This record gives sequence, structure tokens and C-alpha cells, in this order.
Amino acid sequence: TPLYSSAASDVYKRQVGMIGYIFSKILKYPLHVQIHTAIHSVVAQTESFRAKIQYKIFLFLLPRIASFRVVSKSLCSFLIQKGVDEKKIFVSPVIETLPDFIKTKTYTGERVEILYVARFVHVKNIPTLIDAFQKFVKNHNAHLTIVGGGPLVHMLEKKIQIQILQSYITLVNWVPSVFELYKHADIYIHPSYYEGFGMAIVEALYFGVPVLITPDVGSIDYVSKENGYVMSGCSEADILEGLEYGFKNLLHIRPEQIRESLHMVSKTENDAIQRKSFAYAIDNYTYEK
Repeated sequence: TPLYSSAASDVYKRQVGMIGYIFSKILKYPLHVQIHTAIHSVVAQTESFRAKIQYKIFLFLLPRIASFRVVSKSLCSFLIQKGVDEKKIFVSPVIETLPDFIKTKTYTGERVEILYVARFVHVKNIPTLIDAFQKFVKNHNAHLTIVGGGPLVHMLEKKIQIQILQSYITLVNWVPSVFELYKHADIYIHPSYYEGFGMAIVEALYFGVPVLITPDVGSIDYVSKENGYVMSGCSEADILEGLEYGFKNLLHIRPEQIRESLHMVSKTENDAIQRKSFAYAIDNYTYEK
């Protein structure tokens, strides 16, 4: 039996999932879908009229999909809560080939270097991070580097200037490789409202940097007390509390310990998971008019 496969974010964000469904009906093929967008986030579901319509389409498609590949356990749990048979769901995280180094810099009790890698867009919650960081530096010697670039760059530059934080926050446009920046970071923070996966978090852990993340981030699967902290939410108070926790509890964790705590799926294992998801869709397909 042939298979019609639809790309992950397309199912939710660009309605290509609906087109895929129509083609699967016409061709009488099972529909296989990969999901790497944050459909489990209430913010993502309701942030605009368009998002609400897209979520309705997603709910329509759910019972009509033969099998799913998702990038995190949280997405898997969400689908199960929505009534999807667990047998149809295959967790296949994002895999990236990373340089084989681990940071050697350790915190010396002087300035805390905090890093955030993200596009300068609304969902990344950068203005709230700046507000929380402004309060944090009143009591701590710290510096924040935000790397990404994007449409909000001028607004963020103005905000930093107005709040007189030029000596404490550095904005960097997107660079071809950010790996070198992890070598100098004491803490990596990721305060997004939501994130389908969040590869930068995995990168930070791989290079030995402890992380602070918000709850609706797919790579939350990799975060534990051994290597980081999941903040309570995305508000200024939540982020400030996370920064304080990081200062008290994360700075002295050895980079080697952080790397060892990261249990990543190998490419070979991930390829096998993907083949199983295709096979399930084909083997269990029943055409319905």
C-alpha cells in the first residue's frame, strides 16, 4: 500500500495537512503525519483568530490520520489526551550533528554570562526576559547575550536603551554558527511562550551548559534537576524566579555531568523509529469512503 506523508508544521500552520488529507482520500492512501509544532500549547491554539481556525482544522484531521511522528513525549501525551491510540504515535526527536567539544569555562564567582538563542519574534518572549533581567541585575553581576535577529530587533534595541541596560544586554544578529557562544555561557535560558522542540536547548546541554526553560517547550524531555530547571511559566515573575534559581543551584554543575545527563537518540535509532511509523500506517490502513 502506498503512503501519503504530510510535513509536520504544515499540518498545523499552513493547512497542507488538509491538502494531504484530500489527496489521501482521492488516492486511497493512508495519511502519515509528522508534528514538530507546539500544538499542545494553549497559547499557540488561541493567540489569534487564525490560530483558532488552524486548531479546529487540526482537531478535524486527528481521527483521520493513520500514524503520527512527534518530536517529544509532551506532544505524544497531548495526542493521547485527544483520543489518539498510543500505538499510532512514534516519538522521533530532532537529531542534529554537533561539534564534539564541551565547554571548559566554569563559573568563578564573578559575572554570570547568560545566553539565549532565538529569532527576534513575539513567540520568543524576549521583552519579558529583558524586564525580568533588569530586576535580576539589581542584585547580581550578570550579562545577557541574545542571539538571533529578526523583525523585533529595532524595538528590542530601543527597549534596552530606554531601560539603560546597554552594559548588561547584548543583541547579536543571527550568525552561521552559534556553537562558540556556548563555550562562554554559564546559563542558557529559553523563555518562549511555546516551542515545538527547541534544538538550542539540546545544544546547550550537549556543550555542558545548564538550562532554564518554560513549560511548553518540546525539548523539556531532556531537562532534569541534574542539568537545569523548568520555570513555572512565561511571565516576568516566573522568569525572574528562574534566574534566581539558576544563580543559586545551576552554576556549579560540572559541564561533564550536564553532558552525561543528556540521553539522546542516535540517528540509527531515530531512522528505525521513522520506518516503524511508516510501516504502522501502511499495515493498519483501512480505506473509508
